[in-house]
Amino acid sequence: MENWRVIYTAESPLNAWFDYLRYDQTGDAIWHQRAFDTLDFMLKAQHTDPADPFFGAIETNYDLDQKVFNSNDHTANWHYKVDMNSFAARYLLQVWQRVKEKEGVDRREWYQAAVRIADWVMKQQNPDGGLPQVVDNDPGKKSMSVVSGRSLAAFPVIGRITGDARYGRFSQ
Repeated sequence: MENWRVIYTAESPLNAWFDYLRYDQTGDAIWHQRAFDTLDFMLKAQHTDPADPFFGAIETNYDLDQKVFNSNDHTANWHYKVDMNSFAARYLLQVWQRVKEKEGVDRREWYQAAVRIADWVMKQQNPDGGLPQVVDNDPGKKSMSVVSGRSLAAFPVIGRITGDARYGRFSQ
């Protein structure tokens, strides 16, 4: 698909992390605002209805033409990306922690969103112990297990920041 016009929401927390670090270095308020706006926008991509089988997952894209969040990538690898959700949870928590430490501001909604994401990821574990690359719109239909590098790196960080040992053990 040519000119795929989306905001890739799954990477937004990483962008916010670097924006906030830039704010730390420069003191320029534009970086602070960008970090906060990015995370507040990204939260809108999350499934927040507990009755939803995808409760906690984030849609990986915001389609700028249709003005909707979805996980319909421009490749054959579309639907809910477990690895990218892990990645988002990690950096969402890292920004939450840094803002709390530096400013004394507890953006609890960021923390809670990250925990919902991490819990959703853990529920996706395949019987062989691995994680699927994608979860179809039918929550019972998952891909085979793959090396989930972002998840392996994210869960020890998620465990350390939340203090919840389940997350730390999950990547082992």
